[in-house]
Amino acid sequence: MLVYRIPALPKPTSIRDFIRLHCGLSQSLWRRIQREGRILCNDQAPPPGYWLQEGDLLILSWPKHPATIVAPLPIDIAYEDDVLLVVNKPAGLLAHPHAGPPEATLADAVLTHYQTCGWDYEYHPVHRLDRNTSGLVLIAKRPDIQHFFQKDSLLHLQRSYLGLCHGDWTTHYGCIQAPLARKLGSLIERCVAADGQDALTHYHCCHHTAEASLVRFHLETGRTHQIRVHCAYVGHPLLGDDLYGGLQAQIQRQALHAYALRFRHPLTQKVICVRSPLPSDMKNLLQNKNYLKK
Repeated sequence: MLVYRIPALPKPTSIRDFIRLHCGLSQSLWRRIQREGRILCNDQAPPPGYWLQEGDLLILSWPKHPATIVAPLPIDIAYEDDVLLVVNKPAGLLAHPHAGPPEATLADAVLTHYQTCGWDYEYHPVHRLDRNTSGLVLIAKRPDIQHFFQKDSLLHLQRSYLGLCHGDWTTHYGCIQAPLARKLGSLIERCVAADGQDALTHYHCCHHTAEASLVRFHLETGRTHQIRVHCAYVGHPLLGDDLYGGLQAQIQRQALHAYALRFRHPLTQKVICVRSPLPSDMKNLLQNKNYLKK
């Protein structure tokens, strides 16, 4: 259920336009509310063609369709409030359910948490992480909060990663600007292509040897496999990323961790910063025989 106290509006506004322009609800959810839910204005069903007035109390409700939990999973919560949840996803866990055989995903962990707390929230992830990338995932508890980020994600959500890459990044600061597209003949692999989508990755090499570098990445865009492809493109694939030329002798997955999220809270406008320490496999690799030095 969503409750809105109508503010002063610059012009006469219908309920549909208020929901679309001011509440951030998607068209699909609006149709769902009309078809299955209930709309109340000042505790009554509004007449057709009603113009909202300052001070009106608008209540929207709709039946929930709880997803089936494949397997209850523990959850590592990095941040939580009434409308947002930031979870530290382990490597090897899918962030989203897929169309294949049933498999436990991050959704199971989140929904298990909601059910344990007695909440009827649905799963509304704001962004994605690859199965074998670990780290922070932002999840909205309400669909309008999810839509707030998705309609203007570059303005409101900043994501930073740490990666272990092959070789010494001789240029320790910079950016990689190379458009990305799906590789011809592959459903999974991406490549740099002149006709691809714009992609910009900022990087800072934090530690390095001739063998490997620890690099911090900040995304300006969020293309599929962006960091992985850009690292391979400049000749420094991520350790363990066999899809893009990395070797798995020392780690069995791409050595990439989403370690920081920074965003402006959609309700309070407060800037929230959340961090996650390196997972044990990457930390052990760093500490193994003083593997990387400043």
